[in-house]
Amino acid sequence: MFFQGRNIHLTDTSAATDAICVANRTLARGEPVYRWHGPKTPFADPGALIFPGKTTQVFPGIALLQLAGDDLDHLVLLKPGRVALLWDKSFLWGYMAFCTLRELGFCFDLLTAADVRSEALSRYQLLVVPGGWASLKCEELGQDGMEQVLRFVKNGGSYLGLCGGAGLALQVNEGLGLLAASRKPMVERLPNFSGSIRVHRTSNHPLWWGLDDEASFQVWWPSQFKLLEPENISVLGRYGEPEGDFCVSDLNVRDTEKSGIDWARLEEAYEINLDPRRLLNEPAIVECKYGEGRVVLSYPHLESPGDVPGNLALFNLWYELLRTSPVVAEDEPASPGRPPCIHLDAESLERFRAIVREADSLIALGERRHLWSWRNPWLLQWRRGVRGSEFGTVCVMLRGLLGELERYGATTGLAAETSRQQLGLEIRQLDAIWSLFQDKGGALLESEATDMNGNGEAGLSTRAQALRVEIFSCAHCYGSKSYGGLYRRLLDQIDTLLLRTLLVAVQKEKSIALSAGTW
Repeated sequence: MFFQGRNIHLTDTSAATDAICVANRTLARGEPVYRWHGPKTPFADPGALIFPGKTTQVFPGIALLQLAGDDLDHLVLLKPGRVALLWDKSFLWGYMAFCTLRELGFCFDLLTAADVRSEALSRYQLLVVPGGWASLKCEELGQDGMEQVLRFVKNGGSYLGLCGGAGLALQVNEGLGLLAASRKPMVERLPNFSGSIRVHRTSNHPLWWGLDDEASFQVWWPSQFKLLEPENISVLGRYGEPEGDFCVSDLNVRDTEKSGIDWARLEEAYEINLDPRRLLNEPAIVECKYGEGRVVLSYPHLESPGDVPGNLALFNLWYELLRTSPVVAEDEPASPGRPPCIHLDAESLERFRAIVREADSLIALGERRHLWSWRNPWLLQWRRGVRGSEFGTVCVMLRGLLGELERYGATTGLAAETSRQQLGLEIRQLDAIWSLFQDKGGALLESEATDMNGNGEAGLSTRAQALRVEIFSCAHCYGSKSYGGLYRRLLDQIDTLLLRTLLVAVQKEKSIALSAGTW
């Protein structure tokens, strides 16, 4: 007996993203993909993707591989499965995860906290929880939802938490308690770091297939783990040295160190920990068992768009967790029917385009006033004390919603008039909130640019503090505590519209797959 196939070497980073996409889409067509679970050989590294010779979509120019005898024992069929991405209170981070998973061809469903409370997790094998404030996720799930997640994992389901999703799993007041770990106290940890950082391998876990012993992953303002029972927790990766784009607060680490400024002096001025050496050898990615299920928590955002090492690690974890999760009954596929769409009138769509242009102008105002700058298409880097996270979140989510509406919306035809009228009403409501946010936000940025010049938040005028309270419900707080005021009303309205549009997107992709006979 022998096997013919084509091997894609994941260690070739230039091909890794294409390999992930090909594997996911091959599985979606119902065709097999294998992984090499054996030792390193001249023809395959551990975790190599091997496509049968009959597979219709492979990389051109890759030679046919023939395996026989004992080699066949190391071929393990890649197991697709039912995966849910929890949406609620993830905002920018949920949309970022959705876009990366969609771009890479992963098959998944969006699940809301209400779905979880209604026992929808019984239909899934893996729950992926993206970033965002854990306390808000806990509040949205409620006691019933939290118990449903615990029951899901205890009975054999897998939980993959990314940054805020990792925080939700911890043994803290707003956590699930899926493992004996909490957050490191603020006085001990590095409270505000972001960018690319080396993470070194501490186990032979499949997470590392195709990666070097040290890989550069991206972190975006995470917390840090405090392991309460380290003997019951596997550390899969620990932090190493920062890369060139790595920042603590608003300070680029390499530039700061080149300048010769002492971290102790800066910590005294900033009144927080800043020295990046506090991160060395701290756990970045961990795993444990909970009942019959598996829990993997990663503070690095493995779903960051375009992060090849991170995306490969995510791919590895995705299928490793599905490999050991109990199979669940498949839903009966619906008949293909007509692909769904979002119905809106042309006037509403044009007004929404204007809102996005105004949001871009608001961000540009902050750039001109040297309050922030774009680090990448998703995230701003802001001066200490400025609300760059909140303003950036609004802008990127508005851009994303517009793109989804243009991609999946319909503005012609007589069908779904009620739906069109309802969406038009909601866009007008969003427009009214946005107009207030734009006016107040622009005034706040002008005040901050003047008041904080050289004085930090201590120099904020009474007017600027009043604007912060009106927009965010607080003058000096951050994170989940700043989720109030106009900002909360606006963000919730955007999030509601975006979720509805993305649910249509998922349904439409499934409808297209059904029509093609691949679902």
